[in-house]
Amino acid sequence: MNVRCRRAVSRTLAGIGLALLAAGPVARVEAWWTCEPGLNFEVSGTKARCVKAAETLTATPHCPAGSQLKVDLVGRSDRCQKPDGYHVGPGCSTGYSLAQKTGADSCQKQMGAIEKAPSMNVP
Repeated sequence: MNVRCRRAVSRTLAGIGLALLAAGPVARVEAWWTCEPGLNFEVSGTKARCVKAAETLTATPHCPAGSQLKVDLVGRSDRCQKPDGYHVGPGCSTGYSLAQKTGADSCQKQMGAIEKAPSMNVP
């Protein structure tokens, strides 16, 4: 590269440097995170997490076709009574268990607590 060409390149680079300085400081880019729907965002010091408390889901027991649910028919137990007088225990959907109590029984499913790192980037 000859001397004239080197000077031209130096002036061009110096001009670019001055233009960048005139533009002001470069903004720092930070990523912001949030939780997926249904989870709560919690911060403690410099740590963040997504949490959901443990809960118990409740559903109504069901009886076989042609029978009626009778509350506390046998002690505290609800029973499904058929027209012929024969009775059977009510059923629950998959994953639920029958919770017997005075009054109407219920089907319950325990859902454990959830804790995980934030996974959704906020645009």
